[in-house]
Amino acid sequence: EGVVPTLSIVTVYLLAPCISLVVSFLGWSVLPVLNSNVLGIGSDLDILIFFCLTAFGSYGVILAGWSSFSRYAVMGALRAIAQLISYEVIFLLAMFPLVLYVGSFSFYEFNLVQQESVWLVLPCLPSALIFYILMLAETNRTPFDLPEAEAELVSGFNVEYSSVLFAMFSLAEYNSMLLMSTLYVILFLGGWTN
Repeated sequence: EGVVPTLSIVTVYLLAPCISLVVSFLGWSVLPVLNSNVLGIGSDLDILIFFCLTAFGSYGVILAGWSSFSRYAVMGALRAIAQLISYEVIFLLAMFPLVLYVGSFSFYEFNLVQQESVWLVLPCLPSALIFYILMLAETNRTPFDLPEAEAELVSGFNVEYSSVLFAMFSLAEYNSMLLMSTLYVILFLGGWTN
């Protein structure tokens, strides 16, 4: 006899892609587009708020693996979470030289400093290279696609998902790529004015 999932497990199974998708779109609310962000709030802690919001994406991943009732999905979720946590720490460490150079956590200050002098990719080249590599790792691009194991014939934590729920995970992943690319442009390549 198989185990019949309870209502709470089914709810979590359906909620996990929604969490991943919503969290990936929440990052856009903090990033400034032109001279204001979506919320209209320019905070001195924009970068910290951004990283706090995007760190919630790991909840969707772990809930997707746990609620699938598949040991392969759980192993894929554990690999993905280990990768996300380890790279988030290095992300914040790579931000320290930038914050020290600019003197603020605000995206507007980053833009003003780059308007008045030079793009931050030149004075902070090691941080720019580390940040670029971490962007590839955070978005599961080719050399860092650890959650998708070739030894198993599964795609990781989302092995039990199909149709619209799988599309929500894919949309969240591709939105994260656009989000990280926009963040790289704001931090290192002059922001929205250049």
